[in-house]
Order: sequence, then C-alpha cells, then structure tokens
Amino acid sequence: MNVKVLLSIALLTTFSSAVAQELPIITVGLMAPLSGSLAGLGAEVRNAASLTLVQARLEFRKLGFDLRLKSYDDQASDVEGRKKAQAAIEDPFTLIMVGAINSGVTIPVSDVLAPAHLGMVSPASTNPKVTDRGLKNINRIVARDDDQGPAGANFITDTLGAKSVFVVDDGTTYGKGLSEQVLPLVKTRGLSVKGAVSTVERKNFKSVVDAVIVAKPDVVYFGGENDTGAPFIKQLREAGVNAQFVGADALDAADFKKQAGDAAKGVYFTATVAPPASYSGAKTFSDTFKRRYSSEVTGFGILGYDAMQVALKALKDAIELNDGKRPSRIQVESALRKVRAPGLLTGDIRFNSAGDRIDSTIFILKIGDDLVSRVASVVKAGAEKK
Repeated sequence: MNVKVLLSIALLTTFSSAVAQELPIITVGLMAPLSGSLAGLGAEVRNAASLTLVQARLEFRKLGFDLRLKSYDDQASDVEGRKKAQAAIEDPFTLIMVGAINSGVTIPVSDVLAPAHLGMVSPASTNPKVTDRGLKNINRIVARDDDQGPAGANFITDTLGAKSVFVVDDGTTYGKGLSEQVLPLVKTRGLSVKGAVSTVERKNFKSVVDAVIVAKPDVVYFGGENDTGAPFIKQLREAGVNAQFVGADALDAADFKKQAGDAAKGVYFTATVAPPASYSGAKTFSDTFKRRYSSEVTGFGILGYDAMQVALKALKDAIELNDGKRPSRIQVESALRKVRAPGLLTGDIRFNSAGDRIDSTIFILKIGDDLVSRVASVVKAGAEKK
C-alpha cells in the first residue's frame, strides 16, 4: 500500500471522527448490577443492550446524532441506585434509561428520575409497585408479580397436584412481592400452608431447611433472587428434601444453574421470558451474542435486547415529533409511554396507561437433567386489563 493511499485512509478516519464529534450526542443510560453477586445477570443485560445500540448507531448518525451508551452500576442496591440515578440526571446527554433490573432498585430509582422526566424501560422488574405509583417515567416489558403469582399458584395445584406448600422468600422487594402474591392464592385453592418464612440469610439456610424437613410439604415455593435460590435448593437437596421446588423468573439465570449444580435439576419456575430457542427470530441475535461474548445468552439477554429496542424506538419517535432536532427528556418520556414497537424478539411491545406491557406472557419453565430450561406451560398475563 503506497503512501498516498495510507494518507487518504488517515484523512478519511480523521474526518469521520470529526463529524462524529460534531454531531449532537444522545446517550442511553443502562442501569444494572455490574458488580456484586448479581453481576453476571447485569452484565448479560448490559451486553445484549449494547449489541442493540451498536447496531443502531449508523441509523442515528443518518438522523444527525451521535448515539452512545453509558452504564450505571447499581450493585443491586437501592442506595447505590439512587446515587447513580442522580448522576444520570446530571449528565445532560442522557435522555432515557434502560433498567433497572431489580424491583427493589427500580422503584427508588424511578422516584429519583421522575421529577427530571427521565424515562425508564425496565427489562425485568416485576413488582406491582413499579407501575402502580402513577409515575409517567417508568415502564416495563415484562408481566407483573400479580400475574406471575397466580400462574405459579395454579401450576402448583393444577399441574403438580400438590396438597401442601412451604413458602420462603429472601426478604427482597422482589421476593416478598412474590410470596405475598402466592400465599393467599394457594390458601384459596385449598392447599395446606406448612410454613411461611422471610429470611435475610444469603448463604446458610440451615434453620429454614430444618423447618422444611419437619413440615414435609409437597412443594417448596421460593420467591427470591438467583444468588439466594441456588444455595437454598442445594442445601435442601443435600438434606434429603425431595419436595418439588417452584420459583420465579430470577432463577432464569446461568448463575443459578452454575451455583446449584445438580440440585437445579427438576426445578420449576415462572418466567417472564422463554428460553431464546423458543423465539423464531432470536437465533441470529443469540449467535452474535455468543461470538461477541463467548457465552450463551439466556432469557434476560433477550429482555435486555428488546428493552433497548423499545428505548431506541422512543428516541426516534421523539426526534420525528421534534422536527428532526434533539428532543427534550419530557418529549422522550412521553414518546416512550406511547411507543409501538412491533416484531421484537419477544413480540410486539406497547404499554398501557400505567406503563405495563400489554399482552404479556408468563411461562412455566422446567430445568431438565441436562440443566437446560424448557417450556412446560404458557399463560397469558393480564396487563392489558390494568
């Protein structure tokens, strides 16, 4: 390659960089636990969302904007989440937020961001309080716990044919929200509740396991995160407890299977997303994710991808409504609530007046002996009625 060609390439690269620097910046925030016990889950959501954004950068450049991603590590902590939310407000380029993941973080973060009209689209927060507070800035692409709870309770009674249940939650906003939904429902269905325990324990569950051993329930229902569910089910099985184990969508994580090992076999859980292989349009994304990050994508990656797609669609709608100019946060917030995003990996996404997804779905998944999760049942959720 001669000197003239090298010089031309250098000038073109310099020119392209200068153009990118001159374009108005639009930043999408991404809030997730990127350190701590749930870092694996947060990293998957961030990586999936990042792939989506990178693919959209050229389209936004044609619209006249330099699209960027800024990650905020909430450490699955409400305190840290509030700090990072304030940092997002102080960044004038951040117009929308993908996240948070945990309901216990999403709720306080949305409170902080609401006065600044910084719109949020959560990939995974399921507690009813996320959208029941009447805030205009918070939306979610998954079904609620008051859809997930009945699905779990009905599965325990109708499919598993259980006569008794022991309910355990990990004391988080997410876990307690699930147990509070399931307990009255199983009682209504005539099941004997052998025990109900809320624990802040994270590693040693001996006292809870001992209580389950004495109670001898047909089913143990667990509401909680994967980092507590894994040691709990492992210790139950090591103690000889063979009761069916039913959990919720937080168990839909590679870390749960990795940490629980063989104890994860046979576990059922309600999920707000099916395994990637269940979606006809997800193969290309799954293959791209594996090449880029050297790991298999799970349902949470699918949700991260779709949440970012929704955020980008809201940005484009707001730009169009603002005659092609950089929109304000309040314009993006309004566009997000009204967004229509058809044909995404999990289907068409739009929100009701509260920010809940219309036509959401609950899946009952079972972890097989090969540690692969498969769909056991599908239940239509009722967000469109709320």
